[in-house]
Amino acid sequence: MCMIMKTSVEYLLSKENLTPEDIEKEVDFLQKALADARKTGKIDITTYLDVGPILTSLRMVVSMMRHWKPEARYNAVQVGDELRKIYSRMLEAEEKYPGIDKILEEYRKKGEKKERKRSRQVRFRVPKHRKGVRKKYMHRQYF
Repeated sequence: MCMIMKTSVEYLLSKENLTPEDIEKEVDFLQKALADARKTGKIDITTYLDVGPILTSLRMVVSMMRHWKPEARYNAVQVGDELRKIYSRMLEAEEKYPGIDKILEEYRKKGEKKERKRSRQVRFRVPKHRKGVRKKYMHRQYF
């Protein structure tokens, strides 16, 4: 799909001891990067929707690695095979949507911002000469 997504899967394929947490971490990053690019308008909805099944298939690999039945769990060989299939799908998507690699690369360089919790308190600007009105308004509970 893109350089970042290709390198993410190449990184996962090259790891000796691949855990579901490793794959999940990469999928979460890619999901956040694509959602951010969609919100800012850098990619259109068709690109976002076409890339979605690739991320879903990565999440499916994670769930199959964590399956509750030991005989149904994916082993290292099956995980490698699935990642190679996903890699080929990424290459097809890359041909279809050139330029998405730069967008995700910018997001990786930018790093993830820590999300601040915003307070629910609303601040109103009231002129100082209307302190009585301001006090009455602030004492009421609207939220």
